[in-house]
Amino acid sequence: MARSQWPKQILRWRNSKPLLQGAVFSLLVLAFLKLGAWQPAEQFTYKLLYRLQGERDWDDRIALITIDEASVQALGRYPWPRQRYQDLLEQLLPAQPGAIGFNILFPESTPADEGFAAALEDNGNGVLAIGATTQGELLFPTPVLEQAAANLGHADKRSDGDGITRYSYLSLNNEIPTLGLALLETYKDQLNNTLTPDNAVINLEQPPRQVAQSIALEPLENPELNRDSEDQPKLWVNWPGSAAHAPQYSFVDVLEGKVSGDAFRNKILLVGVTLTGADPLYTPFDQSPPA
Repeated sequence: MARSQWPKQILRWRNSKPLLQGAVFSLLVLAFLKLGAWQPAEQFTYKLLYRLQGERDWDDRIALITIDEASVQALGRYPWPRQRYQDLLEQLLPAQPGAIGFNILFPESTPADEGFAAALEDNGNGVLAIGATTQGELLFPTPVLEQAAANLGHADKRSDGDGITRYSYLSLNNEIPTLGLALLETYKDQLNNTLTPDNAVINLEQPPRQVAQSIALEPLENPELNRDSEDQPKLWVNWPGSAAHAPQYSFVDVLEGKVSGDAFRNKILLVGVTLTGADPLYTPFDQSPPA
């Protein structure tokens, strides 16, 4: 009688093997995910898809003003006194750009702050960056500059293990938007003051700051950035091409009036450093970012 049950037991074992194999495979996949073993393959696929897609033109409403090697040779060793940025704003004022962002930190007071602040107020569209230390402490502009700025945005950049920036934190302290959103909000405000909604070139329905706040649940008690938290809202970047191919002008050329003001009218301008050794920004289109 017992022997007659063997075929049934063998059949049950054979039927259960796929389930057992599936369970083992699932455990292995979970282990690989936990250890990050799939990450190199995901990163490779991410870069491959972008390169297969090919580069597209950057939005012509955006332009970079770069602190580059030519500017340092002409204007002196970097970092510069804030008089340089005051001079830049005064040069840009007649061109009437839509928004001017500084991807540069100004956490320490200097004697030139008053002049820089006055230029920010005259333009009315300057956006200053907030950074963070490795311990998560936020670095705000000096009080006089913060007061004069039209807006503030965080410039904390997150790069993956292959050196590529794929996303930015949507906000810090659930209140401070990323620098890009702060610039877009200021740009929107400027357009509202100069254009009718029928002539506007962006959607004016909802300010970007409201977008950031709509995702936040409640403010954090301490104004610190937790870089290790995976719960923070992320803004994923849809790169059109390498950052090096974005429309850009040398700081010294702009300062000396070598670039027509028409290149900046109603544009979003971002002032930043592209010097060798500066913190680079790598996109999926860059051929050899650090691994």
